[in-house]
Amino acid sequence: MTNKCGDSSSITYSWDFTATTNPNFPLTTKVLDTNKSIAVIGSKSLNPGYTYTFRATAKNTARSEGFSDIKIYVNYPDLELKLNKADGIVSSSANIQVSAKANDPAGTEITYQWSCFIEGSACTSTDGTIITLDSSSNLNFKKENIVVGSTYSFKVSISTEDGRTKSSSVTFTTIDAPASTITLTPPAKPSSQDSLVINPEIDCPDGVTFKWEQISGSTVENQADPSIPALQLSANSLKEGNTYNFLLSILNPSLINQASLTFSTNEGPKGGTFTVSPTSGTEFTTKFTYLADSYYDGDEEDYPLTYSFGYKSATGTQFRLKIESLSNTYTSSLNKRATQVGVVVCMLSIVAYTTMQM
Repeated sequence: MTNKCGDSSSITYSWDFTATTNPNFPLTTKVLDTNKSIAVIGSKSLNPGYTYTFRATAKNTARSEGFSDIKIYVNYPDLELKLNKADGIVSSSANIQVSAKANDPAGTEITYQWSCFIEGSACTSTDGTIITLDSSSNLNFKKENIVVGSTYSFKVSISTEDGRTKSSSVTFTTIDAPASTITLTPPAKPSSQDSLVINPEIDCPDGVTFKWEQISGSTVENQADPSIPALQLSANSLKEGNTYNFLLSILNPSLINQASLTFSTNEGPKGGTFTVSPTSGTEFTTKFTYLADSYYDGDEEDYPLTYSFGYKSATGTQFRLKIESLSNTYTSSLNKRATQVGVVVCMLSIVAYTTMQM
């Protein structure tokens, strides 16, 4: 809300819900931070598919006031859909199995439907009949219907009762080779500072070798040993907020199977400011207050944020003032060695630094 009443220091604010098209929403629900010019509405407090109206009122010390009504329509959240397999090569001597995992943040029921295409046309059985696939989250394509050397695309489509849809596809090329399976589980947003080891679940003949290749993402050092299937990445070789794709091949000695792995590294909080008050004082006497304000993260799963405070001397030596906590402010005295104070804003790992000269 923009202040047009004069001196902002004399203005007080209040926020109230006044109307909604949602019959189950209580208008007594409170807006957070009601004394500020920016309203904060609690996470997941508004249901999708409805319009909400709330009023902002500003008053000054002379008791003059003004108000403004604001309407918000809340969209339905995007459906979430992931497959447990990536594009690759599969053996024609085993069924092709893929699992889909879907989620609707709005909580509505989800239905599944699989479809199959071979070289761009609908998949058919040996008698030419179009194959009808599963209407569940799991696909099981029978090996009797596989044509060696062909490329198959399997598409799963999900839908909700309110008409929202989403789809995802995976493509396999079939080869005449001993049956083998590779299950790759992506890591959950690893830190860019950590070393990383991926241990696939492998079922394959004896005497094979393994080869990892990086397909996309900033170049990293791969410490993979061809005698074992694990992918090993050195600490600090990944970059924050990057997406990486690796391809694992099983050789015997020619290629008998492939699977790809895609994951993204954690991205740190952003948008915040760091202030120190006062900016000068007396050693061991003055109480300095440090404030890390308005940092946010784009992924709701990364909350709550934690904050650590410290300072740096003229020689670059770092000293910790306060270990990780949920509080975004801290007060302490300092000694004369402190030339910079700083905050580390974290979720899952250290991800963002801000410093201020003293």
